[in-house]
Amino acid sequence: VRIPVTWDRHLSTEPPYTIDAAWLDRVEQVVDWALARGLVTIINAHHDDWLYDNFPANLPRFESLWRQVAERFKDKPDELLFEIINEPYFDLSEAQVDTLNARILRIIRQTNPHRIVLLTGGGENSYRAPLHLHPPDDPYLMAYFHYYLPWKFTHDKIGTWGTAQDKATVDGHFDLVQDWSAQHGLPILLGEFGVSVGADRPSLLRWYDHVANGAIRRGFAFTVWDAGPQANKYTYLRQPGLWDEAQLNVLTDQRPFGGDPWPVPGRIEAEAFDTGAPGVAYGDEDTLNTFGFFRPHQGAEIDSLPAGGYAVVLDEPGNWTEYTFHLDTAGVYSVSARVRARSADATVALRFNGRRYAGPFGSLPEAEFGVVTDSLFLSEGTHVVRLVSETGGVQVDWIQFALRSSAQANLLKNPGFELGLEGWQVKQCTATTVDTPVHSGQRALLLSGRTKEWAGVYQNVRQALLDNGPGYYRVQGWLRAVADTGWARVKMRLTYGGRQHHLGVPVKVDTSGWTLASDTLLLTWDGTLEDANFFVQGAKGYLGDFLADDVLLRFLGPASGVASERSARLPQDWALANYPNPFNSATSISFRVPAAGRVVLEVLDL
Repeated sequence: VRIPVTWDRHLSTEPPYTIDAAWLDRVEQVVDWALARGLVTIINAHHDDWLYDNFPANLPRFESLWRQVAERFKDKPDELLFEIINEPYFDLSEAQVDTLNARILRIIRQTNPHRIVLLTGGGENSYRAPLHLHPPDDPYLMAYFHYYLPWKFTHDKIGTWGTAQDKATVDGHFDLVQDWSAQHGLPILLGEFGVSVGADRPSLLRWYDHVANGAIRRGFAFTVWDAGPQANKYTYLRQPGLWDEAQLNVLTDQRPFGGDPWPVPGRIEAEAFDTGAPGVAYGDEDTLNTFGFFRPHQGAEIDSLPAGGYAVVLDEPGNWTEYTFHLDTAGVYSVSARVRARSADATVALRFNGRRYAGPFGSLPEAEFGVVTDSLFLSEGTHVVRLVSETGGVQVDWIQFALRSSAQANLLKNPGFELGLEGWQVKQCTATTVDTPVHSGQRALLLSGRTKEWAGVYQNVRQALLDNGPGYYRVQGWLRAVADTGWARVKMRLTYGGRQHHLGVPVKVDTSGWTLASDTLLLTWDGTLEDANFFVQGAKGYLGDFLADDVLLRFLGPASGVASERSARLPQDWALANYPNPFNSATSISFRVPAAGRVVLEVLDL
């Protein structure tokens, strides 16, 4: 949060240029409010234009100002940053700003040797300002710039914004700043940006979204200019205390409505979808809530219900909303939705964590709301579910989760390798246990001397699978590279019908920490299950040494009526091809399956 401070009326005009004590106390109070809430906080000299009236003569007064500010705030945490002055480039030359920066920085460093100080260059404004900065030799500096281009749109509210050329212009400006940053080794703050209220609304949201994401992609920190109705640029109205939610959403990450994930088991009200930008928390092309009964500044449609409450309206094909929820108990859950359709061919579906589906539900009730239900396995933790209609014409009142059966115990013996290699077989490598590093407990497995990617350890689990039967199993393990980065995996291998069936869970491992390989697998077999093994091994040609710990095989529930992630029972008759291959910019992928059904085609950059 950037706190603009104007000091002139609170700073005496005669030596020693003392700051009014009450004013300094007030500034400190506001700073402490921000720091107490965990905010990185910036204070500056803002609209102290008296300095420019006679720069050489007024500089001693400005130096005294910063000497007192630096002394007062010297014991504040590192999260407090100093910005020497706001926008000096309108009145001072490049050389004058360099002089100002050097003299004020010298004063600040007397009492704040390690505090981050923000500065900019002189002579030209906007994205060109830092290009004129000659930074002093100091490791605790950041450069800043402000951005209000194109001025006719952002300030004068003329026209629209959002063409490919509009966006390319912004990107070109930001690239210049990024190149300067890399050359000088200084991080960047986009200290101000904004659009006047009253500009074309969809264009305003597109502009904020592109500028904010452009800063994020280039590693720039940013603070939005929000000076209230008097400045005609605001995201928050102090009176009556309301956020412009749509504008806020394009500036922030997706987050649960109300702050906390929905608890599951339980009910999620459909109108309380996550807050976030269009295309992040919801998908609705027109970005306008035309009904306006609830969350009026949010882009997705929300209608009121005759009996009270609200419903999300997925009016157009492909409309969607997302919800963040949390559960502590892994297991099979029934998932219900109270819906109403506009036509007989309308559908709605639920997609979990971008991969798994419940539905799509067809034959939806039309005249009155009704409930549709499916089941699926969910692991413990925080998840995101997307409510989507490929047809449009659907209203949804709520989504509800109920636990059908909880997950069972680990089916593996010695899963944390605390008993050495007891229960495990070694295949074409050296397997030992070590006491550091470990993911948990006292020991971890070290696999070395591997000459084949599939070299590793395995455990026979045939009897455990026979005891539980076909169904959904959780397969996971924590993996970590010793030296060379590469791919490792946990894997199930089932043998039935005289053939082996492999289903692995690969992850990329490095030396920085432990990586979780985890998936829910549908394990079924035709006839007699001849053999079944759980493997820890390399993947994708990786021959490096790596560690494993806390591996898991858990039965979740039978397959009947439960939506799946992946299956070890693959179709026996299928075909996949692409042309041209190899290709440069584009290729066409065609596939054939023996029966109608949902197909997931994943394209991976290896």
